[in-house]
Amino acid sequence: MTVWDDAKEIAARMVADGEAEPISPDLWHYAQSVSAYGGPPEPMVTPSAAGRIHVEWHRDGLDVELRFGPVISDGYALVDDARGVIPAVRGNGMHTSPVQAALRELAVRANAGKKAHV
Repeated sequence: MTVWDDAKEIAARMVADGEAEPISPDLWHYAQSVSAYGGPPEPMVTPSAAGRIHVEWHRDGLDVELRFGPVISDGYALVDDARGVIPAVRGNGMHTSPVQAALRELAVRANAGKKAHV
């Protein structure tokens, strides 16, 4: 079971309990595909009561937070890099170059961490 499966299960329980708006399958697919860009490590995935999906990574000084939906075009990105390699982002637009660069950089830092522990 993946973090995505866990998040979908939590979302379904929240909806069944009347605690949340449903999240469309298209939004789940979109969030998962955008979040996989560049091969970053597995994120934290959290459904919200408002029918949104929050996806986050906090690794080696790089913080990336993506908030999706409920309308696919209604997304928000936050990027902060303590090392200053990736420019800061705050605003709409999942497909901007800095967001894509941040996702690639997460993969680089994750792989560097694996090599350091070998």
